[in-house]
This record gives sequence, C-alpha cells and structure tokens, in this order.
Amino acid sequence: MSEIIDPKIAEAIVRVRKGAVEVFPGYDGVYGQLLLFPEQKEALAKTLKTGQQNLADFV
Repeated sequence: MSEIIDPKIAEAIVRVRKGAVEVFPGYDGVYGQLLLFPEQKEALAKTLKTGQQNLADFV
C-alpha cells in the first residue's frame, strides 16, 4: 500500500485498522478528534484546552 500512497497515510490506515489510535469524543457542538500518531498529542491537548473564546472565533 505504501508504494501507491504517501507512507504516512499508509501508516495512519494501518493504525486505524489495528485500533492503535485515540479518540477524543465531541461535545456540545464541538467535533470529536482522532489522534493517529502519538506525537500529535501535545498539539491536540492545546487545541482541546483553548476551545472557542468568543463569537469571532466561531465565524
């Protein structure tokens, strides 16, 4: 599969099939997040903490 598509995409597909991903469910109009690679955890944690601050962030 990695011969046809980008190796990182192939690795993500394999991780999803194995169940080696973390899922952070959504709530109150906020979409859930899928953590495919462990190195994304810090960036995702920062995003989940920040959230929407005011109406301008939503628009």
